[in-house]
Amino acid sequence: MMEQKVVLITGGSRGIGAATARRFAAGGCKVVINYHRSQAQAEALAAEIGGLGGAGRRGRSGPSGKNG
Repeated sequence: MMEQKVVLITGGSRGIGAATARRFAAGGCKVVINYHRSQAQAEALAAEIGGLGGAGRRGRSGPSGKNG
């Protein structure tokens, strides 16, 4: 049932957000990880999620939702 779902997790590169991303990916969801400063951690988690069967993507946001 979760295989067709896309999940966006803000602050998902570490801590509770990363654990949540792993759980959704293990359930078959496509996971988008949003981060502000933790690019290396977000990239590593996206690669890990890809190995769990989910499609791991990552994106950076700045203040006020501006990318950059």
